[in-house]
Amino acid sequence: MDSEAHLVQAATKEQADGASNQLEVRVRNMTLSTQVAAVARHEDAKKALPTLKNAVWGGVKAMLPGRSRSASTTVTKYILRDVSAVFRPGTMTLVLGQPGSGKSSLLKALSGRLANKKAIQVEGETTYNGIPSETLRGRVPQFAAYVAQRDAHFPTLTVEETLEFAHACAKNAAPSEKMGARRPSDVINDLGLAHCSDTVVGDAMIRGVSGGERKRVTIGEMSFGHRSLECFDEISTGLDSATTFDIVSAQRNRVKTLQKTVITALLQPSPEVFALFDDLMILNDGAIVVIVIGLVYATLFYQFDPKNVQVVMGTIFPALLFFALGQSTRMPLYIEARDVFYKQRAANMYRASSYVVANSLSQVPLSLIEVIVFGSLVYWLCGFVGTAGAFINFLVLLFLTNLAFAAWFFLLASISPDIHVAEPLGLLTTLFYILFGGFIITQHAIPDYFSWVYWANPISWGLRALAVNQYRQPMFDVDVYDGINYRVMVTSIFFLFMGYNPPASTIPSGYEWLYHVAPPKYTFAILTSIVFGTDDCSSPANASDFGCRVLRDTPPTVPQGIKVHEYLKTVFKVDRDELIFNTVVVLGYIVFFRVLALAALRYINHQKK
Repeated sequence: MDSEAHLVQAATKEQADGASNQLEVRVRNMTLSTQVAAVARHEDAKKALPTLKNAVWGGVKAMLPGRSRSASTTVTKYILRDVSAVFRPGTMTLVLGQPGSGKSSLLKALSGRLANKKAIQVEGETTYNGIPSETLRGRVPQFAAYVAQRDAHFPTLTVEETLEFAHACAKNAAPSEKMGARRPSDVINDLGLAHCSDTVVGDAMIRGVSGGERKRVTIGEMSFGHRSLECFDEISTGLDSATTFDIVSAQRNRVKTLQKTVITALLQPSPEVFALFDDLMILNDGAIVVIVIGLVYATLFYQFDPKNVQVVMGTIFPALLFFALGQSTRMPLYIEARDVFYKQRAANMYRASSYVVANSLSQVPLSLIEVIVFGSLVYWLCGFVGTAGAFINFLVLLFLTNLAFAAWFFLLASISPDIHVAEPLGLLTTLFYILFGGFIITQHAIPDYFSWVYWANPISWGLRALAVNQYRQPMFDVDVYDGINYRVMVTSIFFLFMGYNPPASTIPSGYEWLYHVAPPKYTFAILTSIVFGTDDCSSPANASDFGCRVLRDTPPTVPQGIKVHEYLKTVFKVDRDELIFNTVVVLGYIVFFRVLALAALRYINHQKK
């Protein structure tokens, strides 16, 4: 049945009911448990097996006085653990989980089909439109349909006869005879069974309709009456993906037009089937699986080496990408809200600027929560700089990036005619943002005709800002590379060959070039010449200068009676006559180093890497 036929059926149903029956199901802390037998001792395992011998012998022992009735004890087996959820009308919820995870038990509990309620302890609260399940008691199956995994039908009845019989049994629940007379034909057309309506259903022994058609018959059989809640348990068993898609697609059309509440459990749905559902619930061992993306992501880069720049940048880039891709899922919401805006704006309810500002402000709380949860886990588990200021900067930059992409996808939704144009456009622009964000393709490798994408890219700005926030901290203000402190090494070389220790006269000839290029050599010579040097010791006026005094207690290698200025000239190669030359050289070094710094700032840009 097409969408127009669904609308006609919905209008007829509303006219018959007086109002459309919508059902909201709320589950809070639902826990299902049962007592199962367990062997107390290992040697009693064979005796506890359900064989004929053990059954007879167990009955005999039970009648004998003073004999133990059983070698087993009971333990509590939890089927569901603290499950909480809300299933709203007009939505389809997909329940995923491995076999034994509790999917079938959940659907049976919601539809009132628990087989042995005395053996199963039910805890928690389940409400239907606010009415507790205890108040409704056995009336839940009247408005909740349950389609089991296996199809069970009378094989000799035709499809039409099966549906007419089910409709006749549920006819008393219909408030309108007029509406009741239409339902079998509507269901046949709705589920695409018109071509096989006169074919017997069949089974393993009698040839009848196909497996997919038999599954449709089961769905139609359970849909008669006021079934506002429909639970489908593993309806894809034995069906190919195309048939499963057709069945789920037909369900979706009915859900959207009749505002039903549908819960479907599947084992391995295809991507096309998965996309038809509105909500997702994942069960494992009876409990809902909650995936904290930040925790999963942080454990991949747990306590990385901060000196490994590739790993650090590889951690920052996907973090930005997480928020960029996360905002793209809101475009369908923007498109739907735009229609409401057009209607209200045409009625002059508010300005367009008010709508944009309100939309922008509405993004702040959710974005803030996402950034705090995700950013806190990633920052501290990955091992970024452990300072409060850097951490706050990290969160602020992620927050701004999140809002930037929210604004971008809001813009795409505003300029696109429909979602079929907005989504491909968003995918294309996101691809460009990722490629030219400065990580996959570095800035200097980006072609000139695409360089504008780099500078107009929120990811590139966020990536550079987070990298600066990480590596501009004091702990990285060092000159050590591969275990070598090059600043200390260069300084040590300059002071080693400045001509003091060892003295200039003892420096090997192969290292004299270091002596002549070491800047401290010239400042040392200037200061030594001023303090100890002299122009002429023969003058009586200079006789008291330090340079004219005779050295005492000199070593044997030094001539006796040598004066200080002669010793400096011979051993340290410090000559008073070179004072002006040394001063000019020091000034030359100052100018030379400044020119080199100017050239480095002009032609070297470390932000390219």
